[in-house]
Amino acid sequence: MGTNLLGMDKKRPSDFDAAVASVLDQAITDYGITYVRLSERSGIPYTTLYKYVKGASPMPLAAFTKLANVVGVNPGEIIHAAQTVVNPTEQKPRI
Repeated sequence: MGTNLLGMDKKRPSDFDAAVASVLDQAITDYGITYVRLSERSGIPYTTLYKYVKGASPMPLAAFTKLANVVGVNPGEIIHAAQTVVNPTEQKPRI
């Protein structure tokens, strides 16, 4: 099994991984691409992609960056937005 965004082997996504999937799914919707077309453009099988973006399966970092790039979103922006979802009151230092 590959590693998820936190670098840990898991069968179920963490809250952060689920938030990343949700933010990425919204970016996909905003971009206006279907999962079928995204699967074709990313090279990730449809059923696997669907499980990733619906939070049903941990998303490997390589798949995450590939999907973010296809929909034209900086992966760091998705991670930042996911951190805000998981910890809405916590201030994140800007690097």
